[in-house]
Amino acid sequence: YLTTESRLRDLFKGGEYDSLVELRSNRRIGIGAEAGGRLGVVGMDVDVNFGPLDSATAGFGGGPGYNGLSMGWKHLFGGHAISPYASMALTRWSSGGGSSQSGSTTPGFLGDKFLTAREKSTGRFAKNFVVPAAGLQYFELEGRSAGASLYAEVLMLVETSTGDTAPTAGLGAMYYF
Repeated sequence: YLTTESRLRDLFKGGEYDSLVELRSNRRIGIGAEAGGRLGVVGMDVDVNFGPLDSATAGFGGGPGYNGLSMGWKHLFGGHAISPYASMALTRWSSGGGSSQSGSTTPGFLGDKFLTAREKSTGRFAKNFVVPAAGLQYFELEGRSAGASLYAEVLMLVETSTGDTAPTAGLGAMYYF
């Protein structure tokens, strides 16, 4: 993409692919948005395919009063247009504080499971998580929207210093270039 001269409209070209393996072999980078999940309430994701079934992932996002950063790996188990997948990520949720929290957080388990009373009152915290996940991803293989993808996943946030856990879920959409 960086060495070939092209126009923006050329990036959003249609196409026809026989399987998600063929699509991911030709379109190596996915960019998308996620609600819930490892990035907090909302976030942006990048998926870089190192093979037709394996990707490195990175994202940033957050929620009210905090930011989330994540890096990980995702493996798809194949299929035609729908594939189950498993992933593992390292994620950091942090807040510099600055204003007092009312005691409630979004998502609720952040304050209930992971924050101390002092962290809740000051709004200042930094939590690191290991995040295993399993999900299902749908790929649009033909037409003008070829390269579009939707996914849903369930995951477990495991706080690295205490081992405290919280199950959660995420929904997202990506477009592969």
